[in-house]
Amino acid sequence: MTYKEYDKFLFARTLFDIREFDRASYTLNSLTHPKCIFLRLYSKFMAGEKRKDEEIVDIVGLNENTYYMNKDIVEIETDLIEGIKNNPDDGFLFYLYGVICVKKNQKKKAIQLLTRSVKLYPYNWSAWLELASCLITQELITSVLPEIEDNLMSRFFMTHLALEYQNNNENFENYIKPCIEIFDDSNYIRSQLALSNYHTRDFEESEQYFDKIIKKDPYTLENMDIFSHVLYVTEKATKLSYLAHNCCMIDKYRQETCCIIGNYYSLRGEHEKAVLYFQRALKLNKNYLSAWTLMGHEYIELKNTQAAIEAYRKAIDLSQRDYRAWYGLGQIYEVLRMPYYSLYYYQQAASLRPYDSRMWVALAQCYDYMDHKIEAVKCYKRALIGGDSGPIVLIKLANLYAKLGNNDTAAYYYRFSLLEYKKLNNVSFPSIF
Repeated sequence: MTYKEYDKFLFARTLFDIREFDRASYTLNSLTHPKCIFLRLYSKFMAGEKRKDEEIVDIVGLNENTYYMNKDIVEIETDLIEGIKNNPDDGFLFYLYGVICVKKNQKKKAIQLLTRSVKLYPYNWSAWLELASCLITQELITSVLPEIEDNLMSRFFMTHLALEYQNNNENFENYIKPCIEIFDDSNYIRSQLALSNYHTRDFEESEQYFDKIIKKDPYTLENMDIFSHVLYVTEKATKLSYLAHNCCMIDKYRQETCCIIGNYYSLRGEHEKAVLYFQRALKLNKNYLSAWTLMGHEYIELKNTQAAIEAYRKAIDLSQRDYRAWYGLGQIYEVLRMPYYSLYYYQQAASLRPYDSRMWVALAQCYDYMDHKIEAVKCYKRALIGGDSGPIVLIKLANLYAKLGNNDTAAYYYRFSLLEYKKLNNVSFPSIF
């Protein structure tokens, strides 16, 4: 690259940074260096995405089911094929081609291209994240793993996948350990540990990690929405109020800030205001998964089942791995007395969170309502493996065995429930009656 070409490249990169994508693309029209080709085509792609977003009038409304396509994709793809042919070792061109294939819903081709991209240049984290979004099943992950070289970036990638699939125990620890040894004071590592504890419902440990993150970087907003989820579940209203105020002072137009404020109003029982802030978050980023799911929760509280169903389905469209949306849909159809629909959605949630007792309890209740006692018993027993279901599940299991005429087993579970009650409440048996 000559000095004049490099000057043009730097100018185009500056235009890209200030979101003048068309100017950036035009500036690099005559340049043939791989970096210039990538930036020109990426700028053109981003310009097309910007125009596509401007065509969408509203987030929820008549245009919701309308499919919009970046009109420049075909031309960009043609130029990319030619660019890759002339520069077969440029990982960034493969990355952009992979992104194009994702937009065209060509997931298998995208996986091949993105895998090639991270092989050629493993330090492009965006390529790893795009690859992770394509690996929606365990079979796809297994097929890709042999092609990925074992290096530090692949360890970060596998850590990310473990969190995405909420497979947080042995796999997560194995992958995160070498990363901790190198980056022992990294806030990113702390955030991954906080997320891991959040998914395993160890909220106290998760809160401690988030406190350390804020202490080191008091102006960060990254993952603070997850911190607000932790404070919401543990009902720490004062701390959540402080977090919301602090994030609002840092940047009130960030999606995370709107989500945190929405959680604050939800905890106070002001569900209309909570919906308003989740909608604001979606105006800033219509693909913000947490906002869609949380808005569904709020609509349930407001008894607006149709809006809740739309919100949850949008969340599932964005990520089929979001168990909360599947579980929320199951709850809605259970309220609507549509058990077969409810059963399907609970099954999806249970497949994503096989060690979460809440999923199996919901399934058991659904089977019990449908008078499938044997299946209900199996689900209640599976819920006991989770370890946090308590004596209520034992009593329900005993009731089912009593209905089935198996009195000895029913008596066993009734006794077991009394022992659990005694352990939890530190009382003697006579005080129960």
